[in-house]
Order: sequence, then structure tokens, then C-alpha cells
Amino acid sequence: MKNDISDEALASDMDAQLKIIRDAYASRNQDEIEQALNRVSRVRRMKAKGLYDLYRDLSQDGHSDGQV
Repeated sequence: MKNDISDEALASDMDAQLKIIRDAYASRNQDEIEQALNRVSRVRRMKAKGLYDLYRDLSQDGHSDGQV
């Protein structure tokens, strides 16, 4: 599976999500399909919980290592 888009960008781009899933199914490789589905599910869950916003806020406040 190609990783040419960041997880944060992927979470907001439904076309990219669909492309990743479509490409995985086109490969007919079960591992690639599983990885694509897991990645899309994970980034959508993180976005829904607001984790990307939290990480962005922390890094802008000088906590680039994620430590509060």
C-alpha cells in the first residue's frame, strides 16, 4: 500500500480514502486490503475523536513531543 498522503490529510479526504481502498481491492492481496481498511478506519476514528486537532494544538504550543 502506498503511503503518499499523511494520516491527518487522509482523515479529511474521502476521495483519497476511497482510492486507497479501491487500489487495495484491485491488488487482490488480502494483506493489502486489510491494511487499507484498517488505516482508513483508524484515521477516520482519530478525526472523529478530535485527536488530530489536539496533536496540532499541542505542537503549536511548543509541545512537539506530545508531552503536556
